[in-house]
Amino acid sequence: MTKPNKQTKLLAHHDVFNELVNLYLNKNLPNKIILSGYKGIGKSTLAYHLANYILSQNEEFNYNLKQREIDKKNKTFNLIASNTHINFFLISLSEGKKNIEILQVRELLNYLTKTSFNNLPKIILIDDCEYLNKNSSNSLLKVLEEPPENVYFFLIHNSQRNILETIKSRCIEFKIFLDQESKKKIINNITQSNYDIFHSDFKNNYFLPKFYLDYFEYCEMNELDISKTDINLLLENIFIKKNYKRNSFVNDYLFFLIQNFFYIKFKTTKNKDNYYDLFSYFIKRFDDLIKYNLDFDSFIIEFKNKVFNEK
Repeated sequence: MTKPNKQTKLLAHHDVFNELVNLYLNKNLPNKIILSGYKGIGKSTLAYHLANYILSQNEEFNYNLKQREIDKKNKTFNLIASNTHINFFLISLSEGKKNIEILQVRELLNYLTKTSFNNLPKIILIDDCEYLNKNSSNSLLKVLEEPPENVYFFLIHNSQRNILETIKSRCIEFKIFLDQESKKKIINNITQSNYDIFHSDFKNNYFLPKFYLDYFEYCEMNELDISKTDINLLLENIFIKKNYKRNSFVNDYLFFLIQNFFYIKFKTTKNKDNYYDLFSYFIKRFDDLIKYNLDFDSFIIEFKNKVFNEK
């Protein structure tokens, strides 16, 4: 999957992007904004495109506003992609960490004390800002309350998780949504395939672009035909190969897939009360599984015996 900092084409959120660009051109762009919405809908990509537009204006191969596209030969694009642009600072959740740590914010505060060698603004991108812990949030609050001149803070927020109200109240929030047509366009682009080939079990508004990419890669790896793979066949593959123990796609989406399994059952069965009771039971079991780090095998065996093998 192409990371947001290397996505050259903005495939969605054009209205929000145009609004932010116009605010910047009229010198009214808030210096602290939150882009808020579900994970995997393109919020970070939107922020990187706005950053490139601002920082590349006087460069060769600068941002193509009409096409909402970055030229791969653009200097700012390549510097940001390699995280070496002197006017761009990134904070995100480090791999293997549970929180954005205070050390990362202290590095930002040190960066902000340094003088720029140009007249360009500094752009601070804080991805996964919901992972700021109490200490890192309090440290960040100080600079958000009195930000330096010519500095813009772009915070990316997965709205399925909360952020501190003190952070939120000091920023202007832009809520980002993804309509069905934009979703199809993104999926077609990132999978180099057609949204319509996916089985109907995986066509609803709850599935976001990142799921489709991860699912596409899982099917290729496990030699599953995307057009013929329904929720039952996918879960059967996961159970037989015990991929719930080691596969990142399954680790990320198993709970979601089981929810979808029950959702489809609700639509297709007459015995809804029985499935509702089973759904409530297994959702509680799954929560306990994660909360208390319990054995996955016993959960899968029980799910197969009580529900799945009855399909």
